[in-house]
Amino acid sequence: MKNKIKKLIAYFSLSLAFILIISGATGYLIMGSEGDPESAIKLVEKELSKSAHARQKRINQANYDEEVDFARGAEIAEAKKNYHSTIEKYGIGSIYMPKANISVPILAGTSEWNLFNGVATARANQELGEGLFIGLSHNLINDTLLKNIDQMTPGDYIYASDFEDVYTYKVIDQEVVHETNKNYFVEPAEDERGRMLVYRCEGGYGTDYRRVLYSEFVSKEPVFKTEDNILKGLNIESDAASDSDEEKEITDEGLELKGRDEELSVFDRLRKKVVQSISQYDVLNNYFLTVYAQVDRQPLLFTAFVFLLFALYRFL
Repeated sequence: MKNKIKKLIAYFSLSLAFILIISGATGYLIMGSEGDPESAIKLVEKELSKSAHARQKRINQANYDEEVDFARGAEIAEAKKNYHSTIEKYGIGSIYMPKANISVPILAGTSEWNLFNGVATARANQELGEGLFIGLSHNLINDTLLKNIDQMTPGDYIYASDFEDVYTYKVIDQEVVHETNKNYFVEPAEDERGRMLVYRCEGGYGTDYRRVLYSEFVSKEPVFKTEDNILKGLNIESDAASDSDEEKEITDEGLELKGRDEELSVFDRLRKKVVQSISQYDVLNNYFLTVYAQVDRQPLLFTAFVFLLFALYRFL
């Protein structure tokens, strides 16, 4: 009888050890993957289209006190648990950079969860296509949020939308600057085109450097006149798109706006599919993220506990 109990405890310990390891690894996979904002953005788009004041109300109620910084894994995991609710509460638009395969929501204010889940707006009194529009994000792992802006070069296009119009910007500059460098934060003169500045931190934890992407406003057009592939990148439904054969005046020889998944490797596609499948179940999604957060906060304690479980299996 005692031997049976020992074997039961041993196999339970082994199973628990593997479950914890797999759970932590899965949580890391979810935390380090781009969320799927499409369903949340559809809800935001529907709400904002009903009221002209809904978008401005979100902007006015947002918090603009935070600053971009290097992100810790546990903080990212906590924010990811609130990914869709954050977009539904603070979403005011979306941004798409085909060259860098970036497609994320624009969120009102610079709260921590906004900085982890999209491009956060730096000020309440800024509008797309006018003056200086500033957006920022935390620097996350893998190719999430603004991680890939270093792939953007002068001449590349950026598309942003407030769900009524789509605004096209052309990149002027992209570089790494010290946080004290405010050259890019200067408002354009009245006779100049609007500008957009998006940035994230560059370097290790506590870095003083920022990677900035600076672009110039080119044009805007209604959502229903915008090409389907751009709307897809902006996560906007193209049902209302016009059937007109009118072509956009902007052309860029050699630029092909591909689907966001077409340039991903087989591993990245599989990872995205797994993450999207898990994210459909909030309980499961939050469980994996919670385990990973604990691993990130107390890695030594977690390692010691797993080692103890393996030791129990080995010696019982």
